Amino acid sequence: MSDENGKTQSPAPADPAQAGGAPEKKAAGAESRKQEEPAPAKPAATCASTQGQDGDVREPGFLKLLTWFLSNKRTGMVQFVKYGGVGAFCTLMNVVLTMWLSASVLMCIPPEDSHKELFFGMAIDLPHVSADFPKWVRITYFAINSTIGFLVSNIVCWLLDRIFVFRPGRHKTSRELAYFVAVSGVALGVGQAVQAALMYFAEASSWTSLGANILAALSINFAARKFFVFKG
Repeated sequence: MSDENGKTQSPAPADPAQAGGAPEKKAAGAESRKQEEPAPAKPAATCASTQGQDGDVREPGFLKLLTWFLSNKRTGMVQFVKYGGVGAFCTLMNVVLTMWLSASVLMCIPPEDSHKELFFGMAIDLPHVSADFPKWVRITYFAINSTIGFLVSNIVCWLLDRIFVFRPGRHKTSRELAYFVAVSGVALGVGQAVQAALMYFAEASSWTSLGANILAALSINFAARKFFVFKG
């Protein structure tokens, strides 16, 4: 542009606010579009779980009930049922291990106890010693075999009790284990005394004597574990 004297004039500088207006509008438009974009959808709950009103994926009813049942915080009848289940499993382990040792390692099964009718028509025949086998040796061997079965099954029972039945924490773990072993030793002694008395004085069979041994030991163990070894 030229003025009246013919001099050329340079254009006036643009307003900084106006010069930067276009980029600012572009940035604002991009931001608004980003806000308007829908959020990614949450993955749908699988068939093994359910979804609550708050959107959280929850365990199905069966798994929730199973987790509740297996917790060692349960008391009363639920605790007693679980103790019975653990006790039955460990009792079976005790019987199988004791009779296997008596039939194969320190043999002491008399002929009259070698055949045992089980259930559903099944039966077992165990190797046995002769009829003139010394009675005191047979009782001693059977006591050793049943002691091994008792100790092994009780270690397994201690682990299962800590996880599923009783609440640990009344004592430190090392002291708890020491008390558990001590209580098991008392129960073992009482059970062995009952077993030996039945075999010697009452001429009871190996199966009957072992059953009385286990029943006496289980009763002592439950009371001591619930009220002395564990929290309850």
